[in-house]
Amino acid sequence: MERVNILIIDDDELDRQHFRRLLKKVFSTARIFESSGDLETILSLSVEPQIAFIDYRLPLLNGIEMMEEVLRKWPCAACIIATGQGDEEIAKTTIKKGAFDYIAKSKLSEQPMKRVIENAMAWRDMQRRLEDQQRELELFADVLLHDLKAPVRSIQFFVSEIESEVDPKVLKSVETEMRLLRRSARQIALLLDSLGSHIRACRSQDFENATLRAVIDQSLLSLDRDLAEAEAKITVDGRCCAKLVI
Repeated sequence: MERVNILIIDDDELDRQHFRRLLKKVFSTARIFESSGDLETILSLSVEPQIAFIDYRLPLLNGIEMMEEVLRKWPCAACIIATGQGDEEIAKTTIKKGAFDYIAKSKLSEQPMKRVIENAMAWRDMQRRLEDQQRELELFADVLLHDLKAPVRSIQFFVSEIESEVDPKVLKSVETEMRLLRRSARQIALLLDSLGSHIRACRSQDFENATLRAVIDQSLLSLDRDLAEAEAKITVDGRCCAKLVI
């Protein structure tokens, strides 16, 4: 097992000693950092703790609030909430808030401590692999989307060139086809943008307001060929309620 930095946050000196003693027995190479709950001191640590044992009852912040501060500074830390007595509701709440695990101090001994640390390290290893895969996926998606958008831009450019160069009388005879070509190119560009947004969902996204009518129009555009082949007709009333007739 690799050497890890373990942070103990507990305002009870005896409890900190108990944690430290157990950790040294089951994981002698661990670097242990301690705090009675002073947030400024904790966040000023120059090393990243891979695992943080946090007492649920602290003098200034409760364990969940302290955990949120720790995760804000070190998002990949495996935070384990500890309390003097077991409480299922507290356990559920801490897990929902982002805790890796929840333990009762009264039940903590060498074997449970060893198991908790091994599970936490395995979880961190999985998180690192997921992050690496996510970065690779985003890089692949960026390259793929860039390559796919290039021919779409070329189509849009050539459509504009044709419209400016071809005799208007000739262009009139293919007006419908040109309009469909422009619309299809625009639709592909929008779909590629949407695909990119989904792949990069973990990145911060810019949102904008959209009217329901605009959403319906875009949906109808996507279904244009299918509706034509089915000889279906969709009417939209003033409340943007759609009705399909086949």
